[in-house]
Amino acid sequence: MTDGFLVEEEFSGVTARFAVRVASAVDLTVRRGFAELAPAVRAEAAHRELVEYLAGLSAAGDGCAFEVRWCTGPTGPRLTLLGRARGANRAEVLRAAGRLRDRLLAAPPQVRVEPLVDSDGVDWGFTPFDPAGLVEVRRRGVIGRTERPGARYRSYVAVPPFGSGWTRWPEVVRLLRERDTPAMVSVGLEPVSAPAWLTAALREGADDLAELARPVDLRGTVTGGAQYPAEPFAAPMAALYRDAANRYAAPVFRLRVTVVDTAPGNRLAAAVAQTLRPDPPGDGLAVEAPATPRDRALAMESVGWLGVPRWGVYHAPDVSDLVRLQVELTDAAQAARAVWLPVATTGSLPWFPVTAPPAEAMVSSGDVHFHGDTTVEGDVFTGDKTVNPPQS
Repeated sequence: MTDGFLVEEEFSGVTARFAVRVASAVDLTVRRGFAELAPAVRAEAAHRELVEYLAGLSAAGDGCAFEVRWCTGPTGPRLTLLGRARGANRAEVLRAAGRLRDRLLAAPPQVRVEPLVDSDGVDWGFTPFDPAGLVEVRRRGVIGRTERPGARYRSYVAVPPFGSGWTRWPEVVRLLRERDTPAMVSVGLEPVSAPAWLTAALREGADDLAELARPVDLRGTVTGGAQYPAEPFAAPMAALYRDAANRYAAPVFRLRVTVVDTAPGNRLAAAVAQTLRPDPPGDGLAVEAPATPRDRALAMESVGWLGVPRWGVYHAPDVSDLVRLQVELTDAAQAARAVWLPVATTGSLPWFPVTAPPAEAMVSSGDVHFHGDTTVEGDVFTGDKTVNPPQS
């Protein structure tokens, strides 16, 4: 242990791991710029700050990895931010680890964070318990097939992004709170740059699909002899391809969602899959358990050493890189739908500590100006507070 870093030196290189504890959520009802907002609007504003935070992590460069890990704890759910640096030289790796930990500590102001500096605390963050019952929740592709003459391909595969259900994350944390057996929801984030060929292939595919989205009359031509209607799958799939190509132009993450639930039925994984479920035309998410000893070893390694190892159905030899990378890659805005930090929109949370914002961010008397009827009977995030500001 060196200054809060777990350092391992092996023949293949040096690894430094570190951890940051999310100590509390910040009371947004008294935070400057948030106090005058309705609870749902506060949540949206906090979500935008999370996107900015993740964009900073995505630009951290190669050779590192981060993790946002919710675990069961003795007094309720615990949230830890983890990181890892790798390289050939110990001193350089430690300097890099210090910079990366600073990035984690620059968390959105909706939470208070602190570095873990004792070896037991850092080690617990990486290996809180034996991850029996481990599964991964993964996006999956939608397939469109065409028989139109002249089409470049007979089938196209697009992978829809995570859906807009991130406001349901408190339900996932509630399930963690109710567990009397070890459980975990952990999101791995490995910063990378998308290869140029991928964005080019997606744009080319979008152009192909745009053609298939239009009806065509091939009567009297050497390629056909019939009228062909627009392919119903083509327009929405073309939009998915273009959206992915645009998002992959910026720094991105290879992303992994790991769930450990030793209780029967694995309700926790089902709740995570429902929360991340893509909007139409998506067709749900896959929940995949390691099927071979190799797969299990890789999945277990990702819990303790971070990263996004390749195993399972989408990493079979017959799966193309175009599909595989669509499953793995996501930009900061999409990652913010898979990552959740506690948001005290009504000033309290039943399952996580809440503290006041720093003095410089605290509203003072006369700072809050409510607009319209701001009475709140419960809240979608906690349902435990009513706000009745004085009427003008």
